[in-house]
Amino acid sequence: MPHYMIFRSAGIIIIHILIVQFVKGQSPLQWTALVQKKGKNLVLRENMAEVNDNGFYLYRNCIYDLRLKSGERYQARLADIRPDSLFFLSHVNEAVAQREGVRLDTLALSFTDISKLFLLADRIIGLYSNIDLGRYTISFQQDTAHAAAIIKKVPVFYGDSTLYEIYPYLTKVGIDRVYEKGGKTYYYEGMLPNPNARVYDTVYRKKAVWFIPPFDTNVDEIKGLALGFAALPANDKKTLKVKGLCIEVLTMGYFAPLFGGFLQKDAFVYNKEINPTEVTKKGWNINVSGAVGDEEISGLYTAGITTMVNKLEGFAFTGLNTIAVEMKGVCISGLRNQCKRARGVQIALFNSSKDFKGIQIGLWNKNQKRSLPFINWNFGAR
Repeated sequence: MPHYMIFRSAGIIIIHILIVQFVKGQSPLQWTALVQKKGKNLVLRENMAEVNDNGFYLYRNCIYDLRLKSGERYQARLADIRPDSLFFLSHVNEAVAQREGVRLDTLALSFTDISKLFLLADRIIGLYSNIDLGRYTISFQQDTAHAAAIIKKVPVFYGDSTLYEIYPYLTKVGIDRVYEKGGKTYYYEGMLPNPNARVYDTVYRKKAVWFIPPFDTNVDEIKGLALGFAALPANDKKTLKVKGLCIEVLTMGYFAPLFGGFLQKDAFVYNKEINPTEVTKKGWNINVSGAVGDEEISGLYTAGITTMVNKLEGFAFTGLNTIAVEMKGVCISGLRNQCKRARGVQIALFNSSKDFKGIQIGLWNKNQKRSLPFINWNFGAR
């Protein structure tokens, strides 16, 4: 074989080897998800994770605050992207799921299943903005970039070599980061002093008359008269019981209408689960604005504006609207009553319940059997 043929063959072999090695060194192609507002053109920016009408990517490992068209709301971590499908983990990890008392589920969603994307704007008072994803489109393509955000493993506390996984979390101002410790999720602020182990107070304390909230002492139960701003737990157990007369003048009911309390979709209420109860009130509760939170109220309850609680039992009157996961007795509101499970009488302009037994009186009434004007009922099995 001529020398030039030998050199040419050797050159071809060398080039082939270099190409193979180059391909092996490249990041594998992965599916990406590009979100754009309808009618807008893509504009590449330095940070394509921030929400922008001209296009932003959804990244694996990033936590998103989603509301589905069916009403459920999740702070879920994007685990995988496939053509036309997004796979989310319902909680950050198994430890957080166990704290919430649920399984760590994988949610397989189409982009059209998601109605809104919520963006935290203020941590202190919990303000959110949201974007209506019905005005956006999504496109899937394979690329080596814009596929996944990095989950960092770093120490969080001085003098502690433990590495914590730091997850990216999309907010109004861009990507924030959170970590999990002891089944709870915290914002990552850099290195912190290692907190000392705390000895929790297990003594159960009762008071006959007390000002609320009880900031200055660990009170577990007020049996008699509770008077003040709001019945809030201030003890290590994070619970408070009030039996007797409870008068509250400054609660979250003032602000609930600003966040669309009376505009909530029935599907949102029907899919709510009861969180662990923090405040239990039995007797007569007078609330100038209205109870909002993980509360159980039984007896006689009167509120001026809005009620949004776990359970209501007895006679309840609210000036504007009532949202309760469970209700038993008589519930009267000036505008709207919404209950996931109700037994008794609902009276308002608009009444609705997913699982209802009793009578509904109002301009429009809806339960699992039918929807009717003026009066509706159900006394049979669900």
